[in-house]
Amino acid sequence: MGATIGPVGLSVHLVSNREWRITGGLLLSDVARLVVGGQRFLGLGGSIRARLVLLAFVSTAPLLLLAAVNASQDLTAARQDAQLEALRVAQLHADLIDEHLQSVDTLLRALTTAVSTEPADPAINEQLLRGVLADLPPSYTALFFSSPTAQTRAGSGLIFDSSPASVATGVVLGRPVTGDNGQVKAILNVATRLDRLPRLETRDLPSGSIIMILDERGVVLAHSPDYDAWVGRDLSNLSYVREALSHRVGSGELVSADGVTRLSAFTTATRAPWLVYVGLPSEIVLGSSRVALLRNLWFGVVALAAAVLVAWLLAGRITDPLRRLTADAAALGRGDLTRRARADGRGETAVLAAVFNQMAEDVEHHVTGLAASQLREQEARLAAEAATQQIAVREGRLQDLVRRLQVAQEEERRRVAYEIHDGLAQVAASAHQHLQTFADYHAPESPSGREALGRTVELVQRTVREARRLIAGLRPTVLDDFGLATAIRLEVEALRSEGWQVTYDEDLGDQRLASQIETALFRVAQEALTNVRKHAGRVRVAVSLEQHDDLVRLEVRDWGRGFGAVGPQDRPRPGERVGLLSMHERVALLHGHCTVVSQPGQGTQVIAEVPMTHLVGAGAGDKDGA
Repeated sequence: MGATIGPVGLSVHLVSNREWRITGGLLLSDVARLVVGGQRFLGLGGSIRARLVLLAFVSTAPLLLLAAVNASQDLTAARQDAQLEALRVAQLHADLIDEHLQSVDTLLRALTTAVSTEPADPAINEQLLRGVLADLPPSYTALFFSSPTAQTRAGSGLIFDSSPASVATGVVLGRPVTGDNGQVKAILNVATRLDRLPRLETRDLPSGSIIMILDERGVVLAHSPDYDAWVGRDLSNLSYVREALSHRVGSGELVSADGVTRLSAFTTATRAPWLVYVGLPSEIVLGSSRVALLRNLWFGVVALAAAVLVAWLLAGRITDPLRRLTADAAALGRGDLTRRARADGRGETAVLAAVFNQMAEDVEHHVTGLAASQLREQEARLAAEAATQQIAVREGRLQDLVRRLQVAQEEERRRVAYEIHDGLAQVAASAHQHLQTFADYHAPESPSGREALGRTVELVQRTVREARRLIAGLRPTVLDDFGLATAIRLEVEALRSEGWQVTYDEDLGDQRLASQIETALFRVAQEALTNVRKHAGRVRVAVSLEQHDDLVRLEVRDWGRGFGAVGPQDRPRPGERVGLLSMHERVALLHGHCTVVSQPGQGTQVIAEVPMTHLVGAGAGDKDGA
């Protein structure tokens, strides 16, 4: 159920299940959707034909909209007139009820003074009441006494019985009867059926109209038609009844308790807290207006469809040359460079066709030249790719040659070192031992002889030390015998023996690396420590050798003088930075990375990282393989 609650003429009303809307709002929402649809069509219809059809639509739509607005205004006016009529009828019946209540009050006033208050006269009172009831109109159904309640006071006005109305007797009204001492002796009641009042009927209203009277609790006191089916029913559970009882006066369109939509109005009687409700069926009252609205809408739709159809046909004839020109342009875009448009007549399409043909010829010439240029570019690209491949092959060969040269150099160094070790070094050592023995057992007697012999022993000893230094510089035997970690430790100890503060950390343990990896990292460490001796000054040095998964990392860090960054414009002179280049090349040949970071006054850091391709065990096998 729904309700329309508010003062007279208010356009806000409730229809069906609490659906609030503005009068005529359904039509306005349709118009809004029509405008949005037209905007979308305007955005999507990019063709000339669609725009011409849209122009016809836009030209015809205002007429349709005007007809719809006029019909909607007529419907709204008819609805408002019907609501005002319902309110007028409700007010008329409220005045009728007030007149009836005044008559009842006058009757009860007269009877309370005529009846006897003596306990011995009930028969006389009953005879009096029956005589009076016989002379009253049919709307009065009973006259009787009832006992007063604790709340009944002398001089009270008309009393409304709180019990529900009865179908047979109707509504009960009473007035207190007081004795000579001013106390209330009884209540004189009169029962009246409101549906029997003159003019309280729906004969002058449209078919399906209802008139209903409710008390302040929402209970039906009278209902026309179908009095017997409605009197005594409690309608306070309906939302529109609760709203009507709270507002006391209003109008609108709602769905009544019997399921019929009615244009309704309600008002309140003056002498009683009763609500008078009048409902006029919407289908009958607004039927002619709705038919006119639908007729106007259908007429407008048909006119709009005819205008759109005519515009569509005419637009087809207008845009046919343009479609042919579009097809020619599409064919040209697909690669048909010989496609030309047909230029008929003198209109704008003929001008467009001539311009298109000229453009097609220009495109054909341009594409032909572009194809030749692309062919030349492709040939140049293939030649460049071939040259790149040749350079890559030569670079690979060069790297392989460098690798072989380094291996050969290491092998030659190892051979020379062993030759010196097994030859010159052994001879010098033996000579030193023999001279030392001779000096011990056959020392010359003269001081000059002993001094000459001592110088000879010292010279032979220096020869032995120099031979050992050359062996260590060419190829330290400890690298082949004990591995990389021990070889670097000896280099660190040699630097430490010269007065340097050096720390050395390694975690390789007893495992051996591939010979090429050991040689490359040893040469990097040797070159880095040599640079420390030459350029760093007497400072602290840290050397670390670590293994992370399949990566070997060597780091040599000093806190010495350092040097600045080398830019592209700082080309080294012959013989300069050979050591740095050698370190990078050795590590790069093993697919590793060598980084040298240095700043003036902050020292130098050399980091070499080489992936471990394989490990070999320490021992004679590795030495022989070397």
